[in-house]
Amino acid sequence: MNDIPVVIDARALARCRPFDLGDRIQWLLTWNDRLSPEYGHLTGNWSIPATIDHTFEPGSAAVRAGRLSVLARTVTPVTCSLVLTGAVTCIGDPGLVSRNTYPQTAKPTAGQIRQIRRLSLIIGVHDSKRPTHEWVTSAPIAGTEVTYKLLSSPTALQSRALLPEEHGDARVELLLVDLLLDDDSD
Repeated sequence: MNDIPVVIDARALARCRPFDLGDRIQWLLTWNDRLSPEYGHLTGNWSIPATIDHTFEPGSAAVRAGRLSVLARTVTPVTCSLVLTGAVTCIGDPGLVSRNTYPQTAKPTAGQIRQIRRLSLIIGVHDSKRPTHEWVTSAPIAGTEVTYKLLSSPTALQSRALLPEEHGDARVELLLVDLLLDDDSD
């Protein structure tokens, strides 16, 4: 299996132990059908088919693709399988995440950190193709990112107001981590 792209925002970074390139980690991960695909331009349009382990409620299910375990949230009820695209999002280390935030039966994903990138990018509502009755959230705007390769996780991520010549909601920092999953042979 190829590396899994994992997005870490400021809130999730606060729920992660510090990590370095090459470290083995264990994180709780999520994916949603509205925001996760928006990271495709940063991840080479990563995608992977996943199967349902069990559902929690309509639109929320524990899904698995090999050793990748993810809490998937979708607008429509999840049936037997789905395709994860864009990137998965880190919630944090299992011991540092409140179980009110993440279902107790969801499993963490373990792997090795292969790359750490700090992204500074503009987020905004930019997709005019969405119907107006749908819930809309800010997403990364392609072409606004500045990337820095890191050897270790930072202690914090920043956000700031936009400059007059920038368009969107805000400029934020995220981490994009390439995670090599534990192999399937035990």
